[in-house]
Amino acid sequence: MRRPAFRLLQALLWFASLSHVIIGGGSMLSPETQRAVAGLYGAEVEWTPQFVYILRPLGAFMFVFGLLLAAAALDPWKHRLIVYGLCGVLLLRTAQRVLLQQDIQDAFHISPGRDLAMAGFFLAEAVAILVLLHRAGKPTPDGATRGVPSSAG
Repeated sequence: MRRPAFRLLQALLWFASLSHVIIGGGSMLSPETQRAVAGLYGAEVEWTPQFVYILRPLGAFMFVFGLLLAAAALDPWKHRLIVYGLCGVLLLRTAQRVLLQQDIQDAFHISPGRDLAMAGFFLAEAVAILVLLHRAGKPTPDGATRGVPSSAG
């Protein structure tokens, strides 16, 4: 039987997968979705044709990353490199929001409080996923889980 940590890890990975597929796919195909996502982030944007277009390739990357995250959600241990990749992206996004806070405020008029709240969310998500991956352990052939093997073994 799967541990609660494993189920929670899967839930977080499914959340990341679905959010990337929906936001990425929508941004790739629909300027209306782009505007809605900007509103969720609290961003004020000049909707030039260049800006609308540049969001489309970003959406394509997000969409494909979301599909990769679906594979990771199905089998986090087997696809742990994807899980680590997600955590790396989340940690980089956290660092960007902290280090480039003034640039973000100047460009998109996102309040510092909202920006730091998003940074905190990304950081908490990355830490939770890493902790849960470790706690969930490696699956055994019968579908149960055991602790992560030591490097000495």
